[in-house]
Amino acid sequence: MQEETGTIHFAGFSLDPARGTLEHDGVPVEIRAKTYALLTQLAAHRGAVVQKESLMAAVWPGVFVSDDTLTQTIKDLRRVLGPETRHIVRTFPRRGYMLDIARTVPASPSSTGSGVRELRLAVLPFGVDGDDGDDRLFRDIAEEVTYGLARYRTLAVISPYSALGLSPDGPREVHADYVVRGRVRRAGDRYRISVYLTETSGMRQIWGETFTLDETEVLTLENTLPRRIIQRVAATAEESAMDAPLSGRPADIQAFRHFVTARRYLRDVGPGVNEAACDHLREALKIDPDFAIALGYLALAEVIAAGYGSAPKEVLDRALVNASRAVALAPEEARCHRMLGLVHQFRRETGAAEFHARHALELNPYDTDTMAALSYMLSNQGRGLEALELCRRAIELNPFHPMWYFLDLAVAAFTAGDYGLSIESLLRLAPRGPMRETRLAAAYALAGRTDEAARHIDAALALDPAWDPVKDGAEAVEYVNPADTARFVEGVRRALAARQGTGTL
Repeated sequence: MQEETGTIHFAGFSLDPARGTLEHDGVPVEIRAKTYALLTQLAAHRGAVVQKESLMAAVWPGVFVSDDTLTQTIKDLRRVLGPETRHIVRTFPRRGYMLDIARTVPASPSSTGSGVRELRLAVLPFGVDGDDGDDRLFRDIAEEVTYGLARYRTLAVISPYSALGLSPDGPREVHADYVVRGRVRRAGDRYRISVYLTETSGMRQIWGETFTLDETEVLTLENTLPRRIIQRVAATAEESAMDAPLSGRPADIQAFRHFVTARRYLRDVGPGVNEAACDHLREALKIDPDFAIALGYLALAEVIAAGYGSAPKEVLDRALVNASRAVALAPEEARCHRMLGLVHQFRRETGAAEFHARHALELNPYDTDTMAALSYMLSNQGRGLEALELCRRAIELNPFHPMWYFLDLAVAAFTAGDYGLSIESLLRLAPRGPMRETRLAAAYALAGRTDEAARHIDAALALDPAWDPVKDGAEAVEYVNPADTARFVEGVRRALAARQGTGTL
């Protein structure tokens, strides 16, 4: 952004406070008066945080306005700037806002704050000539290689879940610059593993190497491959590769087999899957008691199996001990911090939850599971717009994301007051449950669509006749601010009233 003769130029926009105009590529932009006044204030102090009180005094002089008025005007400004530029308006919680002069493109893994575009890379699941057990093993090792690569800040690494769903042309579908492929052949007790790095623009292979390993050596790939790959890519990126060893991994391949089996259960939905995950994680920890990632996942899995935030105190306490030990064993492993953050969230310790989730993103900026988890945490603090932006970013980076992302998106949208998006996201969730139906009923009711609201209350009670939509629903949401809970309950009450009016109550 630069200023010339009073006109401020940024990301294709020209703001002329003297003339009172805003143009984009020479075309006048339609903008509301208060939104324009807000933009001029932020532009006058670009690159610095402008306190909320200062903005209110400048944009609404002599008039009392609420924080919500300012929030809605910021939202309108981001709408005016459009999806490609809206991210330059940054939110600083409980402080204010900034027009960020160094952030002229979306805050996504496609670019760095220095203006040098980061390179996007996808690691596809390894092809295996062998039995199903080997296929699953190397599929998950490819995922571990992805996590390892994501630690290098020069690369935007596409989520492993997205990579698993890619077609042969998939890397182009998600705009990957490079793709890593592997082929595994087994001969007796040894593996021959060929790995290739391809530049997708011309499908030019720029590196390939073959490894011959026995079972005890297979796990060294997660340390070896990221460094081999980064050496070929780093020449086109700004920063040097990080040299810290990956942590939190077991020495015994059987422990790793239990771990990846447990993780597969945790991604599934259905009766007994969480309990099965806990069993496999405990087996992994019997073999390797210091297997940090398994310890962190066990903390989360036990809480999920016991009912999330409604789990008994002893389960929540044990989970806190296990997740804290996981972080102590592997302080540089982002997933351990994510697990600890989620445990804190279920314990209603929101400050600690956000701290560890944000630290997880510092360690691995492209872990979309952490982005989605942090979005949920922010929603429960009433910070809906921030949560919505973060969850959308996670979905953008991980288009083949797990279904539970839609719940995080729905909660963020509801908190932000976007009931239509909340409804759309909830309808994509499966399986149905009384809380899903109650969330839908509240969103429909607050959107003024009372007939649909009544039908979803009916659906909730059909699934569980003992379900109390008001009491049980209010206990299930995890809002810190009573006003946010009250808004949810108001939606449920409106849905119940609509149901009563139809004669079904």
